[in-house]
Amino acid sequence: IFTLGIVCAFYKRDYINKMYFLILMLLIGIVIYIHHFEIITILCVGATLGIAFLDRIRNYKWLLFFGNISYSLYLLHVPIGGRIINLSRRLTLGFSGKLLVVILAMTVSIIAAWLFYKIIEKPSHKLSRKIRLKL
Repeated sequence: IFTLGIVCAFYKRDYINKMYFLILMLLIGIVIYIHHFEIITILCVGATLGIAFLDRIRNYKWLLFFGNISYSLYLLHVPIGGRIINLSRRLTLGFSGKLLVVILAMTVSIIAAWLFYKIIEKPSHKLSRKIRLKL
């Protein structure tokens, strides 16, 4: 799945052409399908194609928000969101209860990632700009 992002970055930076990009997307999509469910394949390949071809959409504020917190969300979604989902497995829940737990896990993970971004990541970026490497 990470390979999709790498291939998309290569395409966006003009390291590979459109035809090569689409062939790689197809091949990687097949590999993802073999190892995961159809929905995972559709979501991953669809999101990658959207990033590759929908340039105008990047001005939407909610996408910029998720772009800013994406690394923090990547770091925190398993220890926070995963913990909430794992704890909920001890309860007997129907479909709607499980859906609410997933929504809660996502919400808490996003809030934690935003706080992590504001308190740690953003100040670190600012500080790192002041550091100069002498060669």
